[in-house]
Amino acid sequence: MNNNKPATDDEGRDETAIWRYMDLPKFVAMLASNTQWFAKAAHLEEDCEGCNINFDLNELISAVYIGPRADRLFFQVVEAVMEKFEFKKPLQRSELLQSPKRNTTAAQ
Repeated sequence: MNNNKPATDDEGRDETAIWRYMDLPKFVAMLASNTQWFAKAAHLEEDCEGCNINFDLNELISAVYIGPRADRLFFQVVEAVMEKFEFKKPLQRSELLQSPKRNTTAAQ
């Protein structure tokens, strides 16, 4: 029995989260083209192998996170790019460098 099946919503769509770290030019290209390039697993070392996948950005992306050390100017640039492409998702600074939040309530 396979317990590693992806979670699905009521319509049977895969709800598995994919985290993708990218630089600003790749982010702008994704917003401009509504596609994302994914390398084939067998060719991850090859820059020219892979495929473009069309998708609805508003359905795929729930938020955009900026690195915790990024300066205010970079934040403003990403904000301006998102506004230009009418991409209305939350823009947040990553909390990667903060201490983990601990659950202080005892298990019942």
